[in-house]
Amino acid sequence: MIAEGVEAAGQVAFLQSLDCGFGQGYFFSRPIPADEATRLLDGVAAGARSLAVA
Repeated sequence: MIAEGVEAAGQVAFLQSLDCGFGQGYFFSRPIPADEATRLLDGVAAGARSLAVA
């Protein structure tokens, strides 16, 4: 399951309680241009960032 439009920590907690491990929305990132998204994903692949919510 993938949640769309996640905007608040409370929503993340609720979704995690439902075992939803994936989501997108302003809570995680504002919309970004494609070239910036590519750099972000390259960094994740290299271990520079984590997309997990602590």
